[in-house]
Amino acid sequence: FMKPVYTFKLTGAFSVLSCNLVSKQDIFDEVFINGFEDIYFSYKISKENIRTGVIEFKIGSYGGGSLGTDITRQIRNISNLAYFNMLLRGKVN
Repeated sequence: FMKPVYTFKLTGAFSVLSCNLVSKQDIFDEVFINGFEDIYFSYKISKENIRTGVIEFKIGSYGGGSLGTDITRQIRNISNLAYFNMLLRGKVN
């Protein structure tokens, strides 16, 4: 089947970030349409060897809580997934 190309820790729906990291250029990619931003962000900080830690919390997360999980969101995620894969393969500047 498919072999993993790269593994990394996923920040998920909740992160605590330093102001130095947030003010860094090109750390966030605004092309994504409400999806995959956290995955690509997690990949970038892992690839750049930015120090991370784990905070144990019991907040919970509601997947699709603000945008819903209807067909529109699912269709939008097709373009997000395509863009994400292009980024990983170095086909986007």
